[in-house]
Amino acid sequence: MTPTIYTPPTLDPSPGPDRLRHLPRAGFAFGLLTALVLSAPLLADDFTVTSSGDQGDANPGNGFCATPGMFSACTLRAAVEEANALPGLDRIFFNGGGTINLGTQLLIDDDLIIQGNGAMIGATRTLLKGVGGERVFDIDQFTVVTISDLAIGSTDAGMNRGGAIRNAGELLLERVEVGFNEAISCGGVESFFETTIRDSTFVRNVTTGAPGLGDGYGGALCVRGGSLATITNSTFHKNRGRVGASISVEAGALLNVYSSTFADNEMGHSQSTPATAIWAQDATVRIDKNIFLGGGACHYDNVTLLSDGGNLESPGDTCLGPTAGDQPNLTRHQVALGPLDDWGGPVETMLPGTWSAAVDPPLSFASCTPLDARGEPRFGACDVGAAERQIDDPESALWIFVDDFETGNLAAWSSTSP
Repeated sequence: MTPTIYTPPTLDPSPGPDRLRHLPRAGFAFGLLTALVLSAPLLADDFTVTSSGDQGDANPGNGFCATPGMFSACTLRAAVEEANALPGLDRIFFNGGGTINLGTQLLIDDDLIIQGNGAMIGATRTLLKGVGGERVFDIDQFTVVTISDLAIGSTDAGMNRGGAIRNAGELLLERVEVGFNEAISCGGVESFFETTIRDSTFVRNVTTGAPGLGDGYGGALCVRGGSLATITNSTFHKNRGRVGASISVEAGALLNVYSSTFADNEMGHSQSTPATAIWAQDATVRIDKNIFLGGGACHYDNVTLLSDGGNLESPGDTCLGPTAGDQPNLTRHQVALGPLDDWGGPVETMLPGTWSAAVDPPLSFASCTPLDARGEPRFGACDVGAAERQIDDPESALWIFVDDFETGNLAAWSSTSP
């Protein structure tokens, strides 16, 4: 059966008439005039970061990214400050890879594109780190931001929520790794309005909030009440949180998850309703061709669940609906995922093995994207999860036991010895 090709929503970073929904309604004439003004996107300036330092801009708004002093340079902070001061959409690039340590968060309050040199570990990787209890980005309301091809990691946001990013605007994360971040809640990203995540990986983000404190939500991502999050071709691995080890979804919010992989995320502290993948309450959740691996994956409380089919869960049946093509109660061996690794492409992924139930599922009627997280074409019935297995891929799931003892759970053995 030829799959239906699903095209995820595109977040247009340029101002346009659709942005009028953010503006006050003051009559037809005002709205028409505003639409005419905003219909032509303003592309102000491009800035190239040449320094890994953290100094601010010498004169924000003059069109030049330069720190004070005789030997001035363009830092990321200076570039953001300059972009904030200029009207219209600006772009920031990086002259080479490297690590940038930020002493305080970067507030973004004007439309911006930040284009790194890669998220994968290597000579060209762009890594942003917050230090001293600070997150990296705080995106203001009514602001459209695209962040791509970089990593945000090893940030300890302390008592803040949103370890890497706090988003109150419209945010697109594309080919980004968010990893090893900590916060009292929302270990990776806290979203208040609209967040789109594509071809990205969230790994080992942690919430530190304890029971009774009202925190510990969303190890990787918090979708706050009334907001929208759409996730496509992305991987969530070994994130940890008290309420929703990967994602927490609050009242009135909408979460769409397409062709993504949740594997071995962990509950932190004591929680009577475990959810290693998705915890949602009084919200709407839509799932399509996802892998949920690791047990106790979902907890839905008064949730409208929409399943397009083709989802796999191992073990148990906590995430899926009564939809043709959804397969609950699988063993880890049946799912047969390889480790999180560099299998090619812009971010680390978990590639299914040749015999995995995720490969060309026969009963799946779900749609899929033209390309997977690695940029490889999807074909046939479309594989489940973030990565589409190719004919020339190496074997990724190297198993010793055929009876699913790979988890290392010694309680499954009849006897053990030191």
